[in-house]
Amino acid sequence: MKVKLILQALQAGGINVDDALKSILALNGQEANRQHAFTPDNIPHSKLTRLNNAVSGRPVFWLHSGMGGIEPYIKLMQSVPRPVWLLQPKEQLPPGNTFIPGIPAIAARYLEVIRAIQPEGPYEFGGFSLGGVIACEIIRQLQEQGEKISSVVMIDPPSDRTRFLTSYKDLLLKMVNSMLFSRAVQHPEESGRLIIRRNEVDTHLDDSAFLQQLITLALQKGFRRQEASFKEQVMCKVQLLLNYRVDHYILKPLPQPEEVPCYFFYNRNEIFYGEMELWFCLKPEPQDMKKSVDWRDWKAVMPDFHLLNLEAPNHLLLMYNQHPIALLTEFCELLYDREYMTAAAFSDFVNKSCLV
Repeated sequence: MKVKLILQALQAGGINVDDALKSILALNGQEANRQHAFTPDNIPHSKLTRLNNAVSGRPVFWLHSGMGGIEPYIKLMQSVPRPVWLLQPKEQLPPGNTFIPGIPAIAARYLEVIRAIQPEGPYEFGGFSLGGVIACEIIRQLQEQGEKISSVVMIDPPSDRTRFLTSYKDLLLKMVNSMLFSRAVQHPEESGRLIIRRNEVDTHLDDSAFLQQLITLALQKGFRRQEASFKEQVMCKVQLLLNYRVDHYILKPLPQPEEVPCYFFYNRNEIFYGEMELWFCLKPEPQDMKKSVDWRDWKAVMPDFHLLNLEAPNHLLLMYNQHPIALLTEFCELLYDREYMTAAAFSDFVNKSCLV
């Protein structure tokens, strides 16, 4: 009745009803786009990066890996028809802001950002490596708040906490080499010249001298960065990784585990570092640590579990090798082009890609 009266009033005033409705719908669309494009800059602890240029549709949220960096994610999301956001921690907090360590606290802070962009579910998440772990914790907290989850894409996330038990010097080497890594991957024939190997460093130095040695070696290998800012960035990144306290994190049961469709991409080679151990570990890893992940641990947490095998020389290269990136890109385009992944669409993708 109210709608009818409004239309009659518009007609009486000489206003074309069709034009008026088109204008209202256009304004509603603009408002929806503004909500999706909203960046909550007033939240000091998190950094948001848009991974594509889409402006319409329900947003998607992906979480950073332990080493950080956005390059691998951008490749996946360029053709996704909905807005995709990457959540990362800010390397430095503004004065007066404290940082509560631990995966649950970090997930809670990311939820503030997520809800600022999308106040209500259903939500969709994804993440590579540590990003998958953080995504799972965010999902747990959202379900405790009564929200729905449409999907989570997990790419080779470790489930064993001992993977993250490492020395401070090991973290320094990992972080410096992670910043050199993309150049080494792009020029594998020159990797010995572009990245630091463990036999090049003196582990008997104290932490400060060890870091200075790494910085000097990186600059000698052609890494273009001002020395003081490079050192500060490495120290900030290492502190962030320590703040996660992943070695203390325990995967807790989800309130509604059967209501989370999980698409789990797993490296069939089951190798974490492989030959790159010389770049990221100061000592040879124990044999039982050389394996990448055990997907069965994750299936126990999310029983609506869809296992898809990729193939790369090791865990780190999953997000850099052309073949797995092409398959992941195609999958994300398919998943996010609809409200949910139908069984038929998923089966067609698997059969075409020969993933399982």
